[in-house]
Amino acid sequence: ISIEQVRKDIENMKKNKYLEMHQNPVWQGQGKDTRWKTRLPNGKIVAKAKKEDLKEAVENAFTIDKEVIIEEEVVGFEVGCSIIGIDTYTIGRVDEIELSQGFFDFEEKYNLKTSTIHMPARISEIDEKRIQETGLKIYKALGCTGFARVDMFFTADKTIYFNEVNTIPGFTIHSRFPSMMKGIGLSFADMLEKIIGLYTDETK
Repeated sequence: ISIEQVRKDIENMKKNKYLEMHQNPVWQGQGKDTRWKTRLPNGKIVAKAKKEDLKEAVENAFTIDKEVIIEEEVVGFEVGCSIIGIDTYTIGRVDEIELSQGFFDFEEKYNLKTSTIHMPARISEIDEKRIQETGLKIYKALGCTGFARVDMFFTADKTIYFNEVNTIPGFTIHSRFPSMMKGIGLSFADMLEKIIGLYTDETK
C-alpha cells in the first residue's frame, strides 16, 4: 500500500476517532521503530492516537522502509511457545511477557528496563496446554521445521491471537527459547544436541 493511499484512508476515518493501533516498518522487525499508540518522530508518546497522530507516525515509518504495516491492538499479554521437531515435536513451557508500560520494542527486548519475563507463564495448566496446542498448529501450518518460537497474545477472556513466528530466536543461555525448554527438563546442551540431531545421519 502506498503512503498516498494511507493518507486517503486516514482522512476518511471518522473525525477524531481514537486508534488503538501499532505501526512499524515491515522489513525492520516487529520491535524496530514501532509506534505505540502512537510514538511520534519527536519522541512524544500519545496515549490515545488520533488520525492526525497516525498519519505522522506512518509517514515517519515510510522514511525507514518502503512498506509499513498497521495492526489493530490486542489488549492482553504476549506468550511464547518454543518448539523443536520435524515429524515429532518437543514443546517447551509457555512464558509470558509482563509490561509495566509502553511496548516490548527493540531496546526493551534486550534490556528489560520496564518489563518482566515470567517462565512459566502465570496461567492455568489448561490454558498453557491450549497455547501449546495452538503454537504447534501454527508451526505445522507454516511448514516450520527444526525449531522456532511461536509468539501469541492471550487476552482476559482467554482468547489466543497469533502474533508471529520467530524462526531464529535468541539462543544465549539466558534467552527465552532455552528457558522454555529448560522448563521441561531439557538442559542447554541437551537442547542443542536435540536440534543438531534432527539433521544428522543417525536420525535420518
